[in-house]
Amino acid sequence: MSIIELKELKFERESEFESILTENPNIIEEGLKIIDTQVITSRGRLDILGLDSGNVLVIIELKITESDEMLWQALDYYDWALRNIDSIKRMYPDYEIHYRQALRLMLIAPSFSDAIKRRAIYLEPSVELLEYKYLQAGDKKGVLVSPVSLPTPPEVTDGRGSIDDLVKYISNEQAREICKDVIERIKNIGNNIQVLSRKYHISFYVSGSRFAALSPRREYFWIDTYINEEWKATKIEAIEDFESIFENIKKSFQKVGGTLALQEKKTDLAAEEVFSEIDQK
Repeated sequence: MSIIELKELKFERESEFESILTENPNIIEEGLKIIDTQVITSRGRLDILGLDSGNVLVIIELKITESDEMLWQALDYYDWALRNIDSIKRMYPDYEIHYRQALRLMLIAPSFSDAIKRRAIYLEPSVELLEYKYLQAGDKKGVLVSPVSLPTPPEVTDGRGSIDDLVKYISNEQAREICKDVIERIKNIGNNIQVLSRKYHISFYVSGSRFAALSPRREYFWIDTYINEEWKATKIEAIEDFESIFENIKKSFQKVGGTLALQEKKTDLAAEEVFSEIDQK
């Protein structure tokens, strides 16, 4: 049996590695599509913007040498993508991008330090680490990408997770009651609103797009709304704080396709008047 000798190679330029992955996205993950590369953001150039088989955005940062800095770079791009999800959807109308699930974040490098592996286990969003090998067999070359197993973090007792648990995390009784009222008021601004609990926050969706988020703290809570092409957080300590941004929440809701309950009621009344006139005739 003849055996072909495998030789490990190194990329001279990151652009060379990027081109191979762009032309062969299944090397990274089966069903992955490449939307764009070297995307200009306010934080620098995002290496690869992808879409997985479930139509969820994937932020991909590449390095051809081991680098601890890539984790912070990738988090900056992730933050940019979250704050500009509506703009991204408009930039790439040919792709059906879903936001029901959290965006994914991938780092691809020849190796990762123990420091990055330890930090990655504590991050939310979760970070996927992929190591690659650039190989030559005879006159052919190829890239092998493999997921990296992360160490198991120490057990931490944290009861938060459900909506009730997240609200109960607020120790200030007045702020907790305001939080309950705020959740109900946001839920009732229109139909088909989904309220989903995450590990540390509560998100409000309509038609798969998030329009607001609530993050409890011990003495107060934050509300994030998407206004003027970016997410803005407002600290809520009293009901007046919420009232000051309630119109912004409605605008954010309408911006992603939601119809205000009052508008729907007016439409129904108008329809009733039309049918009444028809009956009279």
